[in-house]
Amino acid sequence: MTARDAEPGYPATSPWDMGDVVKAMAFSLMVITVGAFALLAAAKFLQLKGVPTALLRVSITVGQAVLQNLAFVVSVWLCGLRKYRVGINSLGLRPFRIGMGCGSAAIAFIVALGFNVSYSIVVMVSTGRQVQATPILPLFGGGLTGLALALVVGSLLVPLVEETFFRGFIFPGLARRFGITAGMILSAGLFGAAHLNLDTFIPLSFFGLVLTLLYSVTGSIYPGIILHSVNNSFALLVAYLIETGFAPSP
Repeated sequence: MTARDAEPGYPATSPWDMGDVVKAMAFSLMVITVGAFALLAAAKFLQLKGVPTALLRVSITVGQAVLQNLAFVVSVWLCGLRKYRVGINSLGLRPFRIGMGCGSAAIAFIVALGFNVSYSIVVMVSTGRQVQATPILPLFGGGLTGLALALVVGSLLVPLVEETFFRGFIFPGLARRFGITAGMILSAGLFGAAHLNLDTFIPLSFFGLVLTLLYSVTGSIYPGIILHSVNNSFALLVAYLIETGFAPSP
């Protein structure tokens, strides 16, 4: 163990290991899968009862988001906090220096945005097609109401839970087994894969890597939560402007 590894709160000092990570991921996948089938079955039943399809679509979207994030939280508690009897500071939920943290997050946002734009250009030039991100706003019903709901879920709930799960829990567990660098790369790849979109796997994995580096630099996942929230809000607002015709479609 190096001197930096011994610093309180550094990611590699979290007590869980790769086995706990695998169990947490398996538990989350099981809950999400079973829950998705239950939501679809309930929606089918309600559709037969005359509930509007548009309302059911939004309900399923919100239900799946809540279910997924709940599965992540419970798995972290079972395989991490409860098992090792540690506090949330072990997940990186600890104070940070405001100036350094927010400054680092701002730089990270510019780097991630620059990579996304560059990647999209390379794909367009080399293949003649656009990178197809998963359309989010239509799933929430579209319009101002859909935007507001998407912002609550995508810019508040998701950043907090995903940063806790992927950076606060997954990354340290992998780092204990494979080392810091490999742990960063593997956890970033899992973050990209979890979004189930091959087109955006590389930019999302890069974003995951940037978030992990931000955690390692600041010793806290709060700057990453801020960056993740700003990134999602930016993407949703751009999508809304395109939807309403205030911005040109790429």
